[in-house]
Amino acid sequence: MSHSDSFQDLVDALCQALTVHPAPTPAPPAITSANTATTPSLLLYASPMAKPAPYSGSVEDCNGFLLQCSLVLEVQLHMFPTEQSKVAFLITQLSDKALLWAESIWSQNHPAVQPYSSFVDHFKEVFGKPSWDSSIGEELYNLKQGKMSVNEYALQFRTLAAKSGWNEQALLTSYRQGLDPQVRLHLAAYEDSIGLERFIQLSICFATRMQLCLEEHQGQAQLTSTLCRPGSVSPPEPAHEPMQLESSRLTPAERQRRLTQNLCLYCGAPGHVISACPIRPPRPMVSTIFPSIQKMKPLTTIGKLTAADVSIPVAALLDSGSAGNFISGALCRQLKLKTTDTLNHVPVCATSIESPLEKRSVDIPACYAPFSGVFCPKRASKLPPHRPWDCAIDLLPGESVPRGKIYPLSIPEEKAMEEYIEEALAQGYIRPSTSRAASSFFFMAKKDGGLRPCIDYRALNYITVKFRYPLPLVPVALEHLRGATVFTKLDLRSTYNLIRIREGDKWKTAFVTPTGHYEYLVMPYGLVNAPSIFQDFIHEVLREFFHKFVLVYIDDILIYSRSLAEHRHHIAEVLKHLREFQLFLKAEKCSFHQPSVQFLGYNIDSSGIQMDEGKVAAIKDWPTPTTVKELQRFLGFANFYRQFIQNYSSISNPLTSLLRNKPKSLSWTTSAKEAFNTLKEAFTTAPLLVHPDPDKPFIVEVDASTTRVGAILSQQQGNPSRLHPCAAFFYRKLNPAEVNYDIGNRELLAVKLALEE
Repeated sequence: MSHSDSFQDLVDALCQALTVHPAPTPAPPAITSANTATTPSLLLYASPMAKPAPYSGSVEDCNGFLLQCSLVLEVQLHMFPTEQSKVAFLITQLSDKALLWAESIWSQNHPAVQPYSSFVDHFKEVFGKPSWDSSIGEELYNLKQGKMSVNEYALQFRTLAAKSGWNEQALLTSYRQGLDPQVRLHLAAYEDSIGLERFIQLSICFATRMQLCLEEHQGQAQLTSTLCRPGSVSPPEPAHEPMQLESSRLTPAERQRRLTQNLCLYCGAPGHVISACPIRPPRPMVSTIFPSIQKMKPLTTIGKLTAADVSIPVAALLDSGSAGNFISGALCRQLKLKTTDTLNHVPVCATSIESPLEKRSVDIPACYAPFSGVFCPKRASKLPPHRPWDCAIDLLPGESVPRGKIYPLSIPEEKAMEEYIEEALAQGYIRPSTSRAASSFFFMAKKDGGLRPCIDYRALNYITVKFRYPLPLVPVALEHLRGATVFTKLDLRSTYNLIRIREGDKWKTAFVTPTGHYEYLVMPYGLVNAPSIFQDFIHEVLREFFHKFVLVYIDDILIYSRSLAEHRHHIAEVLKHLREFQLFLKAEKCSFHQPSVQFLGYNIDSSGIQMDEGKVAAIKDWPTPTTVKELQRFLGFANFYRQFIQNYSSISNPLTSLLRNKPKSLSWTTSAKEAFNTLKEAFTTAPLLVHPDPDKPFIVEVDASTTRVGAILSQQQGNPSRLHPCAAFFYRKLNPAEVNYDIGNRELLAVKLALEE
């Protein structure tokens, strides 16, 4: 059948419909009595509808186009009585690639052409979005009010929400987090139980009232917010304070360009300077407080405050000479105090300063002020971007995804779970899931009594293709510290959550709780490949500094230098790379410019490496094991430091012998008790391992017994020169064949193994 024949069939179908049911001729208006009724059939003929705009094949416009066509066909049913005429009408509204597609299936008498419902279904398969498409959910989570009015934000949110399939609780949480902070603050007292629509109406009402109040005071132009109209005035540029987080500045090159060309440093226009810039808003009175918290005494006093029959202990700073009074909004709600909004505000950058009663002080040297954003917790809570190092979860061929069970939770655990889910949803780290996979969710107790959320990914890890990127050998890495005299330790914030899950693999991270089903958008803790993936990522970020002045083990970063001036330059280079890759640090866990640091269980200084004093004390006070598990735990803990203990293998042999053949109970012997006490004593007298100097000769001392061989690597160092162990003590048990060697061959074997080590 030719193309002309197919189009002729379309024309014939439409002509037949018009011949059987001609369009009604307009009649002059008639005067009807009050009790005269108009029949539905007359309404259909009297209310013709406009045809939809031609559809060219856009995925975004597919559903809207089909809706318009269905309305026309429903209201003007008399014009399209047959299934063929309905299909013909829809095809006549197509253009471009959509028309070419329709022409091909019409000319071939495709089975999907009739009935009309089949044609629409096939039309959606070709031009519509797939039912499993997750882009709506991604767009909904990333939707923020920004410069939109609340009305515009609510309209866009409702449009996406209708297509998302999320439950009301998830939608309300997402809507709340996307609101302007000032609107969200006014709605903080409203519970989620009021429902999504009621919450949206309240947000529009609050924003409208606030905008009306602001418009009545035109003199306060600087206070005009971005709540209800787009394009409103931006907040004034903050002062250039040394550690002001969130401030954005001109790059040195851009600043120099504007100065050279006599351009304004604020707007970049010629003809005026920054002090006379016509668009620069006047600076408000700002109380900027940047404290140096160092060995401070407690500033606050614990007292009791009573209001509305509520009495609670509070921390307060009593100052009779204070120029202003401040109270926490959360405390006002707790005490049921009535508050009203003021028209004239005094912006304050720091509303409270708390002395470190329990947490240690945070002291960031002023020379790193340009990198203050790297220490900002608020920026760290944002969803990271996709990178080439996204976490992939490839499953072994033929394996099916696991589905765990729901663990019952106690009341405190349920509360902790709700807080965790709400926070993770707000940050965009998780989202509601419809995945067929589901791992179990539970809590583990922390040392401080808190609860740590855990996902049981053991079944998923078992069928996951392993990523074999190696983790650094810590003892070998520490050999590069030779000559360093000053150290800085950095601790990354969020760690694994800095890595996104690869597109298409998010459903595999799904977990179930008693109240919902969720999946991760970022790499969670517990995945088998998480350490290797993150090590690969951080290694690439700091690749050019490795073994020069940086050591990295997952989220722990050690910077070492020979002098303080060189050290500052090294730290600045590292911070610059972290900022470039949007990585953030925990300021409270960082140590700057230290002569010695604790790193990965070792005490490190310019002299060498020692065991961590805290861990040595734990071994010294270790109670006598009474079960197999307790003995395994002790040996595992002690084995970490075996390189410091001479004759470790011989000393621990009576203990390891108790674990042969996997016994179910522990048979404690006299020799085991002596070995246990001797080993604990050896840890308290372990030597300092000096940093090896490749420019000096090494001395290898070996020894062999009937069952074991051992070696010590040493160097002459110090003044006066003395022999010091510089790498580790090496010991190995002989296998049955090696036990038969004579003494000479055992000594040679010891030399061979020592050199290989």
